[in-house]
Formats: sequence, C-alpha cells, structure tokens
Amino acid sequence: MKTVNSKKNAKLSFVTALTAALALSFAVNAGAANETFEITAVTHDGAQTTFVTTAETVGAALAAEGLISGEVSDYGLYVRFVNGREADYAADESYWTFGINGEYAETGVDATNLAAGDTYTFVRSDEDFPELSVTAAAYEAVLPANTDEKPAADTGIADASATIALLFIAGTALVFVKRKTSK
Repeated sequence: MKTVNSKKNAKLSFVTALTAALALSFAVNAGAANETFEITAVTHDGAQTTFVTTAETVGAALAAEGLISGEVSDYGLYVRFVNGREADYAADESYWTFGINGEYAETGVDATNLAAGDTYTFVRSDEDFPELSVTAAAYEAVLPANTDEKPAADTGIADASATIALLFIAGTALVFVKRKTSK
C-alpha cells in the first residue's frame, strides 16, 4: 500500500511542480508584453505632441490619439488621414507611405509593433516630406523630487511569485488531503 501511495504522491507532486513552472512562464511573458512607451509626434509644420501609451502597435497608438485614421480591410488598416490630411487614391491617386527608420515598412501600421528607439514616418505619395514623424521611447515614470511616494513596482515577477506560492500551497494541501483519505 505504501508503494502505491508514494507513487501517487510523486505523480501529484510532479504535476503540481509542472503547473507552477507553466504559471511562472506565463506570468513572466505576460508582464513583458505590456510595455509602456512615450511617443513624440512631430508634424511637417513643426508642431509637436507627446503622449504615453501601452498600445502594442504603431497603428493602435496613433489611432487612439487621433493622429491617423482610415478603413479596415482584409489587409489591415488602410490609412487615409494623417494629422487631419487626407490621401485619396480614388480622387487623385495619392496615398500614405509608412516608413520605419527611413526605410519603407514591410508591414502595415496595425501589424508593426512599437519598439523603443524607432522612428515611424508618414509621407504622402505626391510629396517629399513627412507629414508626421513619430519616435517611440521606453517610458519610465518619474516622480517629483519632493514626494515620499515610491514608484509602483513592475508586478510581472511579483504576480508570478504569488501564483507559484498559491499553486504550491494548493498542491501541498492536495497531497495532504490525499494522504489523509488514503489511510
């Protein structure tokens, strides 16, 4: 009897450990995907705006701020308006080109993830200057010097640790219950 219970407990412990490892992996990866960026957008006439976003893509960040808009198709967002200016291919064969770090983008705005240090541009096809130039930077919250508050910690690892602790406790309790019921 002891051999059977030992094997069951070993299997149960293994499953608990495996579940905890998967939970840690998920929590750490989920925390990494939630980056915050400071976006600086400059129009062709020099007007500048800065905002903070947790959007993953260039398109989502700029659309949320009203800097671009267009029509969604099977191929993604077709940008028609940049900074309030329209490019209408049907009317005058103009369109917006989208560039990353001075090169034509290989993906659309809604499929291009924001990356710190990258600059994104929108140039109307019949012009040779960018209507909008956007730079992404990693955002770090800075508190005023005269505050006693502490910045909020990144909870990705903390949440993972809490999840592992809960799974460990639940697994230990389950093993304990199994041992009690098998006697």
